[in-house]
Amino acid sequence: MKNQIDYKRHGRAFLMGIAILTGVSIALLWGWNTFAVDMLSQQAMRFKHALALTLLLLSVAGVFPIAWRMFGTRPH
Repeated sequence: MKNQIDYKRHGRAFLMGIAILTGVSIALLWGWNTFAVDMLSQQAMRFKHALALTLLLLSVAGVFPIAWRMFGTRPH
């Protein structure tokens, strides 16, 4: 059975992705609330805003490889 789906590997990758996304969001939230609120007197960020900003940054960063493949130099 060569076409069998490896659920264990996909599950591990999914959990690692969720863990990384959560960790980056927590780090962003902590960094913003520590630096900008204390030093610059800005408003505090909530977790949902940090998560949305992280997803936005990841989606923008994901556009670069796609654009590179579409518009990058191609050998003739």
